[in-house]
Amino acid sequence: MIPAYVIKQELQAVKEKLFVSDRVSQVRDIFLFSCFTGLAYADVKKLNRSEISIGIDGEQWVYTARQKTDTPSRIPLLPIALEIMKRYEHHPQCVNKGRLLPVLSNQKMNAYLKEIADLLTPMSVF
Repeated sequence: MIPAYVIKQELQAVKEKLFVSDRVSQVRDIFLFSCFTGLAYADVKKLNRSEISIGIDGEQWVYTARQKTDTPSRIPLLPIALEIMKRYEHHPQCVNKGRLLPVLSNQKMNAYLKEIADLLTPMSVF
């Protein structure tokens, strides 16, 4: 059975892997942002820049309503999430649409995530 969770070492391997394709690197970044915020694909895809605000602690937080449940969420942004946001602040798709990240379609994201998994998984010898 394949576990439905990612362990710390796997996240670190994904984070540190250098990819030749900018598109695959972009998908990796969005995956990591999702992991470090706890937001689902649909929530990250719809996330606008206007939903990032300074919290009472003086740090940046996500203030959004979850897509599936319309439940308000308040999520502190960890350093890795902030780093990813900064990386895409001038990306044309983000600037033109007011989005936080340049998220691809779910189908494309899944295809590239599978490619990332294949690149990180050592080949089995039978």
